[in-house]
Amino acid sequence: MRKLVLFFAILTGFGCFAQTSISGNVVDEDGSPILGANVVIVGRSIGTVSDFDGNFTLQTDEVPPFQIRISSIGYTDIYKEVRQGTESFEIILGESQTMLDEVVIGASRTPERIFESPVSVERFGLRDIKNTTAESFYGGLQNLKGVDINTNSLTFQSINTRGFATFANTRFMQLVDGMDNTAPGLNFVLGNLVGMSELEVQSVE
Repeated sequence: MRKLVLFFAILTGFGCFAQTSISGNVVDEDGSPILGANVVIVGRSIGTVSDFDGNFTLQTDEVPPFQIRISSIGYTDIYKEVRQGTESFEIILGESQTMLDEVVIGASRTPERIFESPVSVERFGLRDIKNTTAESFYGGLQNLKGVDINTNSLTFQSINTRGFATFANTRFMQLVDGMDNTAPGLNFVLGNLVGMSELEVQSVE
């Protein structure tokens, strides 16, 4: 009897650690891979992003059936039903036709539609970067509502918002891929001194 109970407990333990494996490829309507597409389990803060070739893999202990949402800035969201422990999807995202479908992450640190954001967010996307008349995408940010560009020298520009127009603005935080851009010894953001070009920027919020 003891051996039987032990055997049953071991099987139960294996069942508790069983994982669901989801993989797939995300492309646009032209068949080009989409880099950085968000793949998130609906109702959970669990997800991943697609790589340079549009491929993604998500391991989770969530038990099927459940839904995943595939989204990317400038494209309409797609929902897929996961019914098995191992699933593979081919995802084609269509271009969004309305600005209200823009996805931002700056407000809540999670992807959400811009009109659902709890705070006002100004977004400078790929299309805006390509069409700006400024010498760089950084200079073009001054066309956003409530945004000012301080030109402190010929090569150094810094962003300020809503009247906080000082050279060493300690109340303004600039993040690059989620990393604080403040210089530890100088106590102000590095502005355009980081040297990012338009080719390295997907969006600014």
